[in-house]
Amino acid sequence: MARVRSARVRILAWVLVPLFVFMASSLAIVGSLLLSENSREIDSHLEREANELNLLASNGVDPNSGKAFDSAEALLRLYISRTIPDEFESMFVQSNGVVLAKASDRSGFQVDRNLELIEIANETDRVSLGSIQTEFGSARYIVVPVSGSNDNGALVAVIYSDLYSAGLRQLLTQLAGYLLLAFACVSAIAWFVAGRVLAPIQGLREATRKISSGELNQRIEVQSSDSELGMLAEDFNKMLDRIRESFENQRQFIDAAGHELRTPLTIIQGHFELFKSDPKQNADSAEVVAEELVRMTRLTQELQSLTKADDPNFLRLDQINSDDLCSYLASLSKLKLQGLEIEHESFEFVADRQKLIQIVLQLVENAQKYAGEKPRIRLTLRQLGDEVLVGVEDSGQGVDPEERERIFEPFYRSKASAGSEGSGLGLALSRAIAKAHGGDLEVADSELGGAKFTVRLPIHK
Repeated sequence: MARVRSARVRILAWVLVPLFVFMASSLAIVGSLLLSENSREIDSHLEREANELNLLASNGVDPNSGKAFDSAEALLRLYISRTIPDEFESMFVQSNGVVLAKASDRSGFQVDRNLELIEIANETDRVSLGSIQTEFGSARYIVVPVSGSNDNGALVAVIYSDLYSAGLRQLLTQLAGYLLLAFACVSAIAWFVAGRVLAPIQGLREATRKISSGELNQRIEVQSSDSELGMLAEDFNKMLDRIRESFENQRQFIDAAGHELRTPLTIIQGHFELFKSDPKQNADSAEVVAEELVRMTRLTQELQSLTKADDPNFLRLDQINSDDLCSYLASLSKLKLQGLEIEHESFEFVADRQKLIQIVLQLVENAQKYAGEKPRIRLTLRQLGDEVLVGVEDSGQGVDPEERERIFEPFYRSKASAGSEGSGLGLALSRAIAKAHGGDLEVADSELGGAKFTVRLPIHK
């Protein structure tokens, strides 16, 4: 039952059923037209026999008297003696109910013994065409009455239509066989081609079934990438790669988050046990617990922000003026961003103002950690083509080339950050915000001697 409902069968049914109906109806129409033309040829031939007899009666001369025919019998005997029937044709003449003569046909038809035809000839007083059943099948006949001065007679000509059209019917039967064979070949080829074309769909079905059972390594074999189904298979494989990568990142993220949360929880549990045993002697434990709770709160908030970065409502876009943004950062630098140099161009762009400031503060905070005793930190804001470039560079020791991608991974700690405080989520969250804008966050060497982090954002989103 599943095979009948398959897309392969339904597609072939929609194609082959109309094709079969068209071929059958075409054969029926052509056969009907040819057989009708065949019947007209038979009647036309019989009518020519009647015309030739009339022509002989009008213009002929009785060889016995040398005058016009006065006797029906003499006319009929002369006509039948001069006539040689065609294949599948026979004729005879009769007078006053008696068969006078039969044409010498080559097939041995005994038409002159057909009592039904003799009776029809006796009773007919005008030229008439008709059909009759004989031992050789259906036949067409014509009766041509002839009247003389003293007698009456008739010419009876018969063409056995079933035998006459047998060759045509055999040809139509052969044509039907050839068409049926062609239809079978077309069906086989269409079945094969449909199977090849729909192979990615079957592969997709098998892959999704295995993926639902947890096998994320499944991929669809792509036969051809220049078709819609081939491109679908490629896109599906890419989607599987992203899903697998997402699951792997999620697993690593959960493992890292669990590891980061385990430390403050262990500290809190240990100090809480001390505090319970003797609150007065271990009052300092309450301060440690409070600090660790603050650290856990900040960590969970950053984790929530990182997991929501793909949410369509993650950003609140505003029209930002670069002059206003840099004025705000300059006033902020007087409070807690000491040593910050700001260089900018005047232009406007679209971005989430609060999250952009969050990135800048994170990058400046990192620069202050690693810029040395006399830090020099520079913030630049400029437009390049259809991009906004926000750069933060410092005079520190920079980032090793082999770590320039890994530092954006959640919870990764570089060699330079060993022993320093922090959740390890700042740069990961900053890059996630940049990508949510349709941009990115990159790191390179700075002219100041340290690292230069550059946020690239589209000027319009």
